[in-house]
Amino acid sequence: MQSILRVELWKATHNIKFYIALTAGVLFAVLDAILTGNGPLYGVCMIVSPTNLGSALFFFFWPILVALPYGWSFWKEKKDQSYIQIEARVCRKEFFWAKFMAVFISGGIVMSIPILLNILILALFHPYEMPHVLSGMNALVNGYFLSSLYHSNLWLFLFIWCLVDFLWGGVIACFCLVVGSKPTFQVMVILTPYLVLLALEIILNTFLYGPNFTLYEVCPMELAKAGTLSANPGWIIFSEMGLFAALDIGLGYWQVVKHEL
Repeated sequence: MQSILRVELWKATHNIKFYIALTAGVLFAVLDAILTGNGPLYGVCMIVSPTNLGSALFFFFWPILVALPYGWSFWKEKKDQSYIQIEARVCRKEFFWAKFMAVFISGGIVMSIPILLNILILALFHPYEMPHVLSGMNALVNGYFLSSLYHSNLWLFLFIWCLVDFLWGGVIACFCLVVGSKPTFQVMVILTPYLVLLALEIILNTFLYGPNFTLYEVCPMELAKAGTLSANPGWIIFSEMGLFAALDIGLGYWQVVKHEL
């Protein structure tokens, strides 16, 4: 298991698509830092206050960015039959879990590194102040995930949110395994998580949100942000993340191990 995992991790982080996705994410993060106006650090980080072009691009396309590095790998290996050589050396379960972990980690890296870089760049030019509940720039109030930590230990709050987005990036990237090798073209595999999340957002915005339903944020694409329009309590974030993880493992395992290998 360790040998195949090392191979998969090396392939996941040493390919042109990984570099493209990470570079695009970093460019969005830097653009956000350049376009950010004046204000203390707690009110300008793109994960808390995604209000300009850089953060808008990042949080609109992040499902594509996390799937691009390695979500397509099983599709490619199935199409060119190279998986047969791997399957001859390891069992199907080990192959699936190594693939799953490599896709997860590569997606998490592409999601979290730009956010962390954005925080560090902004910290060089914006003062570190503790948020005040009466401040006009206070984006997070009671009901938001870790809102109390936001007002007491900002650096720990930002670090934990980087970890949360690492998990989001990994979970959504692994959704590519659900479709296996069924799509005709590789781009269809890469776009699958994005199209699913975008469809969910359209459906929820059309049928669920309205003047009488603004208490909680439930759109998965929006839950990758700390500063959402509506409250994002932890139970919603991790319930939806757990649901996607269950789909990744359950349907992905059935598709890859039971059906296609």
